[in-house]
Amino acid sequence: MAYDAHRNLVWVSHLATLSLFSYGAVVADVSIAAFGGRIPLLGAADGAIWLGTRGNGVFRIGKRPLLHLSRDNGLLSNICTALLLHPNGDLLIGSNSGLTRVSMDGSHPTRFEYLSRHNGLPDDRVLYVTSVDDVLYVATAAGIVEWSDR
Repeated sequence: MAYDAHRNLVWVSHLATLSLFSYGAVVADVSIAAFGGRIPLLGAADGAIWLGTRGNGVFRIGKRPLLHLSRDNGLLSNICTALLLHPNGDLLIGSNSGLTRVSMDGSHPTRFEYLSRHNGLPDDRVLYVTSVDDVLYVATAAGIVEWSDR
């Protein structure tokens, strides 16, 4: 689920549909069957919505220009399992191949950093990502790990 406070909109991902709600009423339904079913959603403070897919990377919609991140331009995998905006503005993308941290300069990715079995994850299959006090917690199929910038 993602919330756009500026326009009072809520995006909800179901098994086969992405629904847009405004003031409690559905204003749009979009089929997401092509994305492989339920997808990770993330609302950004600037009104953008980040959509993770199950085979076509990650898209930023709602802001111009449309941005598409994939293996072709730096992700570990095109299968997105988790999304998080870090308090410092970085986008964290969980996948079946580990975690990609994307530093952004406005609309453009400037740096990609990776976390996988090779450098600290217990398993490459990332299930969930959250941040508390600048400490990143990554839940994988084999356990949880802490990743700190300090």
